[in-house]
Amino acid sequence: MFVQAAIPVYLGAIAIADLLLWQTDLPLLGDGVLDEIAHVATAVLLVAAVRMSVSREFLAGLLAGAVLIDVDHVPVQFGWHGLEPGTSRPYTHCLLTLVVVALLALVARGRARTVLTGAAVGLAAHFFRDLAEPGQNGAGVMLLWPASDHAFVLPYAVQATVVVFLAVAAWLRRVPVSRAFP
Repeated sequence: MFVQAAIPVYLGAIAIADLLLWQTDLPLLGDGVLDEIAHVATAVLLVAAVRMSVSREFLAGLLAGAVLIDVDHVPVQFGWHGLEPGTSRPYTHCLLTLVVVALLALVARGRARTVLTGAAVGLAAHFFRDLAEPGQNGAGVMLLWPASDHAFVLPYAVQATVVVFLAVAAWLRRVPVSRAFP
């Protein structure tokens, strides 16, 4: 079995999510669900484009890294702005978070190393998507926080081109997933 058959599904999920995020005014939960689907699809396409197969541990870390970072948005919903006082995204949406997770992966052993490596890749994919995320009015990501509050933004056309390139590369690689998916 190959991911190849699912690649159009991942690409379509991103396209549909982005279109809905741009063109509709969904409640926060709807936006969140669409955004997380697109984050997962982006991370999977990234891995499929560069790897032949991944373990379940790596996949678990990848999915966690691609999605769980957005838990840092929850405190704002309860009126606490300590993680994002007047900023485009919470402070934890930065390269420092990625570096910490990557360093933890380097010192970890066994399955923990594999999970943390997947989480680092998932975080990288998440931040890449957030650079040009639709519906956010070009909010961008403060990649260099705490050194700088500057929010880096990527034009959506550039991001979309990279995602299509990843999909094509994954399609051409014929990525087996027998070890990754039961």
